[in-house]
Amino acid sequence: MTRFKTAAAMACAFLALASGAAEARPKQARIDSGVAVQCMSVGPGREICPDASARAGERRTGRAARSEASHPIERSGLVATINSKLRRWVRPTGNCPFGYSERLATYYWQGSRTATGERFNPDGVSAAHRSLPFGTSLHIVNPHNGRSASLRINDRGPYTIAWIDLSRGAARAIGMTTSIYVCVSGG
Repeated sequence: MTRFKTAAAMACAFLALASGAAEARPKQARIDSGVAVQCMSVGPGREICPDASARAGERRTGRAARSEASHPIERSGLVATINSKLRRWVRPTGNCPFGYSERLATYYWQGSRTATGERFNPDGVSAAHRSLPFGTSLHIVNPHNGRSASLRINDRGPYTIAWIDLSRGAARAIGMTTSIYVCVSGG
């Protein structure tokens, strides 16, 4: 297994492999906007380099500036890619019952320990949230099929623009196969 010296190099390798490249090879660092960046070669004449403008302190304008100002989550590498795809493809339904709020949900299945210190059970019915107190019970409903589940907050996250990260078991319980807006009560 190849070891990468920086998180940016690892993210570049992941994106290169996800984009269908047969292999990804790290290249020498190059200077981009006065900042040294690690680029990945993903084929003959093709390379992927992380966006160095944010690290160089350049002022961003337009949509990128609005999204950064409205959300405190860091905008770099893989997280930025996930956030842009969530913004582009996932839309609210407007089908939540009275008393429920519609929130963006993703799900996760990797990890060994939660932020509370307990062992993470990917098939359990639990969730991660950035600021709700541990032990908070939530009732969630999938507005696409009406399936619901009650779950408990036992971890911190998500580190994207999603409001809540469900465990794989909670996602299966409500019939969630991809990131969607869910109806939430109790939080």
